Amino acid sequence: RQFWGILIAIFIGAAFFSLMLARKLEAPIRNIFQATTAIGEGDYSRRLDTDTSAEFATLVLCINDMAARIGANIDLITSQKQEFEAVLEGMQEGVMLLDEKGKIKAVNPSITGIVRCLPSCVGHRPLEVFLSPEIQTACDQVLSGKEHIRLKAVMPNDRVYEVNLVRIP
Repeated sequence: RQFWGILIAIFIGAAFFSLMLARKLEAPIRNIFQATTAIGEGDYSRRLDTDTSAEFATLVLCINDMAARIGANIDLITSQKQEFEAVLEGMQEGVMLLDEKGKIKAVNPSITGIVRCLPSCVGHRPLEVFLSPEIQTACDQVLSGKEHIRLKAVMPNDRVYEVNLVRIP
């Protein structure tokens, strides 16, 4: 009888200790989960409190560092994108970007002085926009691996344009 009493007391003590340990670990794990979820959803300003238990200190510091680096990289990419768009908008030369399927992905405003594509050139093949098999063939060659092509193309309005096609890796 005494043995069973001691065994039950040990079992109750172990269960109580396990419950206390689980409660102590639950809050930091919940905070880490919430912060990583927010970071994953784009809130790179989210930080974890560094005043945490030793078990999670290194993980918390790594998550905070990761969020800061991702945020800085996103800011840099956004800034570079805005600079690139400003350059394209200001160019007098017409510029178009094709996707991997050979459809126009983006154009700058100057291209509308060369061709009329209303409401948009985007989503069309160059042949549909420029009505020039020569330009379409050159685009296809660049898409299939040729690095650079330069040609003079006569457009339906009898204007001659110098066309440079460059493969972007």
